[in-house]
Formats: sequence, C-alpha cells, structure tokens
Amino acid sequence: EAGENFCSPNGLLLLEMVGDEKTCMELADKLAVIEGVEVQKMIFDHP
Repeated sequence: EAGENFCSPNGLLLLEMVGDEKTCMELADKLAVIEGVEVQKMIFDHP
C-alpha cells in the first residue's frame, strides 16, 4: 500500500540478463543474500 505520506515496503524488479551464464548466476546469488530479496528465474529460449 502506498499513500501521500508513505510508500510500500514491497516491490518488483525484473532483470533480463544476457551473456555469460556464470556471471548471471553470480549476480543472482549476490541478490539472494540480501535480506528480504527473493530471486526467481524464468528461462526463455530465443531462436
């Protein structure tokens, strides 16, 4: 919930990561250790 004098403590961040899979996984692992952060993955196979 958000209002005139306050904002929501929750949010959503979508990242499209491309390139080296190892580097992408390292970032996901670093984000996952932050308190309150939940990392979920969606894998799309682009032709």
